[in-house]
Amino acid sequence: MSNPTKESATALQTGLNPEPPFTKASLSDVILRSSDGVDFYVNRAVLSLVSPVFETMFSLPQTEGNSTIPVVDVQEDSELLDRALRFFYPGTQLLLQTLDDAIEVFRVLLRKYDMQCLVPAARNHLEAYITSSPVSVYALALAYQWEDIAKAAATQSLKSPVLHVKASRALDLISGSEYQNLLWYHRRCGAAAKATTTKMRWITFNYETWFTCDTCSYHSTRTLADASTYPCRKWFMEFLLGMGELLARTPKMGIRSHRLFTKAVAEASQCAHCRTHNPFEQLANFVSIWENRIITEVAKVREAPRLLLNLVS
Repeated sequence: MSNPTKESATALQTGLNPEPPFTKASLSDVILRSSDGVDFYVNRAVLSLVSPVFETMFSLPQTEGNSTIPVVDVQEDSELLDRALRFFYPGTQLLLQTLDDAIEVFRVLLRKYDMQCLVPAARNHLEAYITSSPVSVYALALAYQWEDIAKAAATQSLKSPVLHVKASRALDLISGSEYQNLLWYHRRCGAAAKATTTKMRWITFNYETWFTCDTCSYHSTRTLADASTYPCRKWFMEFLLGMGELLARTPKMGIRSHRLFTKAVAEASQCAHCRTHNPFEQLANFVSIWENRIITEVAKVREAPRLLLNLVS
């Protein structure tokens, strides 16, 4: 630790201006000076409680007879240091606005300063991004070996095309093999979801209009759960197979909210026979059963490579 001089701090400062409580010199006993020359007035006891690195540093003998507050020069710039301190320091508000912010703050707190007591808070913060950024969360969770979060993120990633994900700094934290394993899992789940549109033995015949109508154009014959074959209407099979191609890329997409569902209902409603059987209600009920079937089939994708850390076990 070094001793501060007003002139040197002023000359070097190029970053943000700290806000309370990091400006209260009278209540502090150490200064953290950022790489861009900004001084953060903090308390040793707080830092020592959360970080064995700081605890060891502050336990070293200090120069006697020096009445000035000691300074610890750190490599982080003022913005990063401010965000990191606000993650745990009493009387502050968390300022992590993006997942990239969290990546840097986690690196500083959990790895550099070994603040393992903050892991529960870091996990909770990361879980908030599972819905919006599942691939990035998967990568960050793998980097810290939080396997339950990585598993949840991998499952959530099935709701969007994984190859269309924007580049993320989180992917730099994992190996190419680990990312390939996520792609492998996504591809296998996509194949399982698509198979529900070509292997229809799971469908029970309940006199739905797409099996019984004699007016609509015929597409093909399919074998259902009772091992009998049934003629399928063209509009239904185009809907089913069209969704199958989409499910191969997005295994857990919302089927009912897709335009192909609306198109199928519209085409069925043009038929005098089909519209008397409420095609919207029939197809909506079928989709509910179908989506549950997809969940069941996707859950069977378990033979993941070792590097996936048992995410689908």
